Amino acid sequence: MLKNKQSVASSMYIFLVCIYSMMSILNSTYIDELIPSYGIIYGFCQNIFIIAFTLIAVLNIKLTKKKFIIAYCLLVLALLILFENTDKSLLLLITMLIALPNDINLSKLASSIIFTNICTIASIILLCKLGIIRDYTFIQRDALRHGLGFVSANALSNLVTATIIMYIFHKKEKIKVYNIILCIITLLVISNVTNSRMALLLGCISLGISFTLIKLCNNTCKITNCIYFIAKYIFGALFIMSIIVTIYISSIPYNNTLLKINELSTGRLNQTIEFYNRYGIHAIGKPILTVGIKKAALSKVKWLGLDTSYLNYTLRYGVLFMVVLSLMHVKIGSIFKKRKLAFEAIYVIIICFMGITENILLLPYYNFSLFLIAKNLKCEEEGGM
Repeated sequence: MLKNKQSVASSMYIFLVCIYSMMSILNSTYIDELIPSYGIIYGFCQNIFIIAFTLIAVLNIKLTKKKFIIAYCLLVLALLILFENTDKSLLLLITMLIALPNDINLSKLASSIIFTNICTIASIILLCKLGIIRDYTFIQRDALRHGLGFVSANALSNLVTATIIMYIFHKKEKIKVYNIILCIITLLVISNVTNSRMALLLGCISLGISFTLIKLCNNTCKITNCIYFIAKYIFGALFIMSIIVTIYISSIPYNNTLLKINELSTGRLNQTIEFYNRYGIHAIGKPILTVGIKKAALSKVKWLGLDTSYLNYTLRYGVLFMVVLSLMHVKIGSIFKKRKLAFEAIYVIIICFMGITENILLLPYYNFSLFLIAKNLKCEEEGGM
């Protein structure tokens, strides 16, 4: 009876995560042209998801005293941040991760998210090709870039890249050369339409590194130890480095070197300086005014955003939250080494590097390592996935 109850909880959890993923992806498209009130519907559904995940956690998850204290502290922190900037996304994410059933099959969860991502991407591209929703196009670097129904070319290319990397991780030891070739062809096709250099570069590098390390991990102890070490400290190192670099470049005169770096990063350096000078860094963050590409296109106003996970989340959610995330990565890095989860460590490293240029680290349908962290921190006594 108990086993059936746990199975139902896991199935319901996977279903909710997939629905959330689909709706979140749709929110980054021009689905409003087909469903004018979609933004309102999505905002309302966020509340439903928070309630549903909370119920799953209360009814099905058994927490030790220590884990209860950790969950309670995370919820309090999320609520403090919510009161500060009215952002429900973080509270939703934390309730989702706390509700993760201890006995859930992460492989099944990963395959379900990948399937959901692919179906949603294909549906939006089809709607765009049928002329039902718009194809956001613009010229950059003398190249015409297509969003194919997504709010921007980068939104499409980043999602495809993240889904492919998740797929490679999901296949793990079963990965074959033809899988890599198929993924590279997909990246090239999408890149040809979107002209997203960074997504193509990150995708190809990630595929190459993943395939190489997967083949080497079983044979080279020194390499695996290095992987575990990097996975343990990569998030904290990039977080600290982003703060130091931001403070430094904001304190010196703008010169030709910074101008060239800004051009290579497609304006990200200017974004960093502008947002840091405007909002500063606080313990639990501050509301950040951004103008999304969709709103900018529909309202004829200038886009205003910050395309880097580390500084974006630091300004929005605060230093305290980022320190907690860094400590979680340190803990999970130790667990990976203890349980010999080299493939999981590789995935965390790749995703953390992607976070330098993209806002993906707190999006579970982009970043599956969130579920890895939640699962392994809750079930240290279990082996494997």
